Amino acid sequence: MKNSNDEVVKVTADIIQKNRIPVKYKFYFKNEVLIFARMAEFNESRKDTTMDSDYYFNVSELIKQVDRKKNEMEAETVMNVSEFYLVFGKESAE
Repeated sequence: MKNSNDEVVKVTADIIQKNRIPVKYKFYFKNEVLIFARMAEFNESRKDTTMDSDYYFNVSELIKQVDRKKNEMEAETVMNVSEFYLVFGKESAE
């Protein structure tokens, strides 16, 4: 999703990993800088999550992390994944 200034503000991705495990990503950007991410990975039955975390950023710095499960992703990895999807979001919205 882009705003009226043609900047990416939201990217969502539903992925099936090699092991057929679904993963859902949501990224929110302000001025194309990551401000929020939600990462959820489901178990094999797809009825529950093995990872379910929210990440809040301010100027590329993690300010809060909420983990609903024991498994989590490091904030730096979340930012790297968001960079990929920001570029992908720009290209797919064109």
